[in-house]
Amino acid sequence: HIESLRRGGAYEEADYAEAGAAAARQIFNVSNVALAAGGAFQVVEALTAAQLANRQDKINAALRRAVSAYDETSRVPAGDKAGDALLRMATIYDERLKDPNAAMAAWLEIVRQFSGTAVAENASWRIAQSYEREGEHAKAIEAYKAFLRNYRRSSKASDAQFAIAENYEHLGQWVNAMDAYTNYINNFPKGPMVQKAREQINWIKAYRL
Repeated sequence: HIESLRRGGAYEEADYAEAGAAAARQIFNVSNVALAAGGAFQVVEALTAAQLANRQDKINAALRRAVSAYDETSRVPAGDKAGDALLRMATIYDERLKDPNAAMAAWLEIVRQFSGTAVAENASWRIAQSYEREGEHAKAIEAYKAFLRNYRRSSKASDAQFAIAENYEHLGQWVNAMDAYTNYINNFPKGPMVQKAREQINWIKAYRL
């Protein structure tokens, strides 16, 4: 498919397809990504929103180079910068190219390779938010629960607990939603959403049970 696009002159589409396919396959040599991919990321991140519309082909080419670099730099150590580079790549996919599948592949790889680190905490949070944004509420609940298990002391822990309750509501699982709101009140008594949690519990009791 990619080669046929190139033969037909659709170079921009081919570059993006290759970058997306590489991310989806998770061909990441994450310990070495930063040195090889840094230049490509700088090209992308230097562009303004206005330039994005006119230079999409260059963005896609930069992403393609960044992704393919994973396989080309396996003998060059890059230390702790690899996780940061992967996170930057995922952000580009998610926020600029609107490709949630490619972004998810990168976030999952970060969580797998860098568990317990700040960059993995960030990726774990983004995974849960992405599922919720896409309307995959059951997956969002599991992702938020995983975030709480692994990053209980995170500043986002209370937000994760509240999000669990909200996603249960989206699924119509009212008892589970009440339990989740109750957990929020008990575990985060000074949280900013305590009053809202109480209101939701009362609303569920009055109108849904």
